[in-house]
Amino acid sequence: MDRHKYVKVAYHGFKELSKEDKVMAYGSTLIRDAFDEPDYALIDTLFSLAEACMFAQLVDFKDNNPGLIPEATE
Repeated sequence: MDRHKYVKVAYHGFKELSKEDKVMAYGSTLIRDAFDEPDYALIDTLFSLAEACMFAQLVDFKDNNPGLIPEATE
């Protein structure tokens, strides 16, 4: 996402989303507060890259191993 809140490239785990999937997930909204925390994580420093990489690995693991991670926890 750039400073104008435009999502150019999006991934699900390590798989790049198609343009159609990206529009479905992020829409074409121009609302400036639409992508703020806590619903979205800002990856704007080198420190946050490690967290983003780990999260992508968890997404791939969950997709490749259905049933090992519960769907919802309270």
